[in-house]
Amino acid sequence: MKILVLNAWSSSLKYQLLEMPQNSVVAKWIVEKVWEKWSSIKNHTEALQSVLDTLSAHWTIDAIGHRVVHGGEYFKNPVIVTDDVIAKITECSDLAPLHNPANLQAILACKELLPKVPQVAVFDTAFYQGMTPEHYLYALPMKYYEQYKIRRYGFHWTSHQYVYEQLITNYELRITNWMKNYPLSIVNYQLWESLILKSSIVFFKPSLRLIFGCQPSFSCAIVISGRLTFGSSSGNSL
Repeated sequence: MKILVLNAWSSSLKYQLLEMPQNSVVAKWIVEKVWEKWSSIKNHTEALQSVLDTLSAHWTIDAIGHRVVHGGEYFKNPVIVTDDVIAKITECSDLAPLHNPANLQAILACKELLPKVPQVAVFDTAFYQGMTPEHYLYALPMKYYEQYKIRRYGFHWTSHQYVYEQLITNYELRITNWMKNYPLSIVNYQLWESLILKSSIVFFKPSLRLIFGCQPSFSCAIVISGRLTFGSSSGNSL
């Protein structure tokens, strides 16, 4: 089974063609400079068409998966793309104006060019919908949340999930032995090409203190660049 995975950004379209269930990469590439005035590719439909022209000569695509940045408060899990899902992604575009419109363009392009192929949307924000109000509300008047949905959402879950699963798979025995003596929290940092700390997530504990950035003492396993280190932290968070 061949699954085309798409990651549409404002001016690019990344893709991988995966063979499932082997989870092996058959092909991958990136179409850049989409929408640029001087580019021959004027939109994501043309970008996708260029991808399909290359792939369809060799393989048949059975399903399509999209990385969608913002699902607002609507989506807690991956969903099959329907007209209602498209409408909700469109509604969330104000919360991610550089990303959701591009994600939507890719979905609509697939609907136009491959109308019989099922599509699935996976949302960066889905996992974090488990946060409680005291964790996701900012110290702002409630009208900003009620009218504009301004709150903490959390992003990059697909990346964090992969690192987390690799950690559990590769270090399961070591973590199990270590947990006998200490409560475990996993701090997962995402470092981009510039090595700037872009985002992080804490699993299990501690709870977040949104206003003052304070958190109780905790023991943690930290994953940076695929390496596992153990340590502890206390007092104020960074």
